[in-house]
Amino acid sequence: MKKALLLILTSFCLYTASAQDFELVPYRLKDKWGFSDASQKIQIKPKFEDVIPFNYGYAAYKEKGKWGFINLEGEKIVSAKFDSISRYFQKFIVGYENDAAIYETGIQVYEKGKLQFINTQGLRFNSMPEIIEVVGFESDSEFIEVIEEGQLVGFINTMYETKSQVAYYDYTITEIGIIAKRKLKGLEYHVVLNLNTLQPIITGEYTSIKPTKNDSGFYITNKKGKMGYFDTKGEPLLDFKYNEIIKLTYSGFEFMVRPGQQLFGYIDLSKTPSKIIQPKYLHIGKFINGYAKVKTKNGQYGYIDYDKNEFFKK
Repeated sequence: MKKALLLILTSFCLYTASAQDFELVPYRLKDKWGFSDASQKIQIKPKFEDVIPFNYGYAAYKEKGKWGFINLEGEKIVSAKFDSISRYFQKFIVGYENDAAIYETGIQVYEKGKLQFINTQGLRFNSMPEIIEVVGFESDSEFIEVIEEGQLVGFINTMYETKSQVAYYDYTITEIGIIAKRKLKGLEYHVVLNLNTLQPIITGEYTSIKPTKNDSGFYITNKKGKMGYFDTKGEPLLDFKYNEIIKLTYSGFEFMVRPGQQLFGYIDLSKTPSKIIQPKYLHIGKFINGYAKVKTKNGQYGYIDYDKNEFFKK
């Protein structure tokens, strides 16, 4: 599949994604936050209102409603004075020498409503850092043409010279397939057509079909209001028994799932046997380097690891 990556340099952009390396794990004891090691042994005493995981040897802590920074020894490198933070500790491009980029670890903060970039010592960068920002792709959907006959439409792929039946209506062309409706023997069916062959890979009496945000598959809802998940080849991976499904990327688990009205859990089908964290949390986040932030039934937040260990105590 032909893809051309389009890049734009903006006046202040980020060099790398804001990952978190979890050199220490955020640990909550009642309503105070500190850090432990992977075995849940406390390394930095829980005493803060909130914390954000370590990255590049630094973490953010919240005290009296403001944010500051600590190092791995728990020492306050920068006092709590910032209203909010974003673009978490990462390497920024701050200049060039002999055509080679110069990087500095820093963070984006807001103080009294003013945005600024600072380094790990709390000092402002001399100039705005640069970022490379991805703005779009060219994909096979670019080669799809629509043909109309009365109230119905069909499709032609001008690259592969393939053609579908003229039998569809209410269609959407996505990056991973054409989602459309058609009538068969008086019944309405939802269909997904492969972009290259223009042949149906999914057909059923569903109420909706939607692509995932990362174009890795399809969320499909049946007439009972339950969701399932199909991959881009049309293969069903999750049965129709969920009220909500979220496909994850760059995470230790493939899916967040909510089978009932409130509680979320995780499923990873890439492992044999499949790995499951049963639905028991009001809110869950994606796993980053083996850890995820969750909201418990009593409304408090904490972290869990891939092996279901909880880094908090009530």
